[in-house]
Amino acid sequence: MKVPNKPYKSQYSLLLALFWLPISVIVVFSIIGNTSISMASSDDIYRVSGVKLDVTSVSSATAKKSAFSEGHLRALKEIYRRLVLKSDIPKLPADELTLQDVVLGFEIENEKLSSTRYRANLTVFFSPEALRQLLRKHDVRFAESQSAGVIIIPVLLRNGQPLLWSEPNLWLKSWTSRAPDTSLLPVYSPFGDAQDLLTLRDSGILDAPVNVLRKFAYRYGVKNLVVAIIDTSYLEERNLGLLVSQIIDQSEPKAFSSSKDIDKTLPLPSGEFPIVLRQVSLKDDRITKINLESDGTKIPEVLFQETVDIVVNLLREEWKEANLLRFDQENELHLSVSVDTGIRQWLRINKILHSIPIIMRISISELSKNSVHLVINYLGDIDQLAEELENRDLELAIDKFGWKIREIDAIKEVR
Repeated sequence: MKVPNKPYKSQYSLLLALFWLPISVIVVFSIIGNTSISMASSDDIYRVSGVKLDVTSVSSATAKKSAFSEGHLRALKEIYRRLVLKSDIPKLPADELTLQDVVLGFEIENEKLSSTRYRANLTVFFSPEALRQLLRKHDVRFAESQSAGVIIIPVLLRNGQPLLWSEPNLWLKSWTSRAPDTSLLPVYSPFGDAQDLLTLRDSGILDAPVNVLRKFAYRYGVKNLVVAIIDTSYLEERNLGLLVSQIIDQSEPKAFSSSKDIDKTLPLPSGEFPIVLRQVSLKDDRITKINLESDGTKIPEVLFQETVDIVVNLLREEWKEANLLRFDQENELHLSVSVDTGIRQWLRINKILHSIPIIMRISISELSKNSVHLVINYLGDIDQLAEELENRDLELAIDKFGWKIREIDAIKEVR
């Protein structure tokens, strides 16, 4: 739904007025309507949930006002993080005037007030159209294409041996305990059930065939998989010398044991440790290596959780970089869409095409019994269009009759 700029501001002002009413729960959201036309929950990208408000001030009214303003600004910054490259975020405004332009509505839940304190959970709904206008106004590149996600296979190297399902894999636990969030690139952890254990074994995970990894990803409904290998052996070897010195000199501070199991209660020593990421997709199988630093103050659980966040952010920045909208490059493509099974197939494909952010216009030029001929105007190059279609199980191909779109077979995806 497209709404002119002025209604954004009047709606936001109305919400402000209603928010100050002394009621325990406020749920205001009437302007959104049914706008979901893209792949799974694309509207979620423009909704920021779970913003916790907890402000103490001279009065509950003052605390409530401060919490409301602070919460909306935090939500706006979260939207920026989802859509915009990290390096470009400082170029964007985060103030009350900007909120007036981009906020469609909000919800308040679990509201609690005392004489000086205000607490609640806030959900903010943003206007996709207004955000696009804002980002383009400030000449900031952004992405909107949502991936089905990526499945992470966390492997911990212990004494040169890979641990995946076997205990103690604290690295796996750090991924499975990660709270779900909303992003253009959702990140998932494996179930670790019997089928997973049969498909991927600890002993063979480091050189698993690419087709096995692709089939593993397909089980989870995604086309991207990352084998994330962490090796803290070097840090533990450094601890051997420290352990010996402890025996000789009891004045040395205690460090965790370098035995087979990681001591979860004592910090890993300072030093570098590598992370190797094997990134597998339908078309790619590549290795990325990064070196991280332990400052010697963090217990393994905390260090691993921070490392999880680093890897997630790296993958999401890569996704945004690869899917930036190119408003300076608009192209036109004449193609046909195969609809061998009838009108329902065309309606399904048409809905998918209208959900793709880089497609600006779609015109029907000709209809026949088994195909629909289209003219598509899109941003970026032909490879980016093909990638967007492939992410939605559509294939862009060319033959002697020209370009065509057809649905991808599940079997073909994992061959």
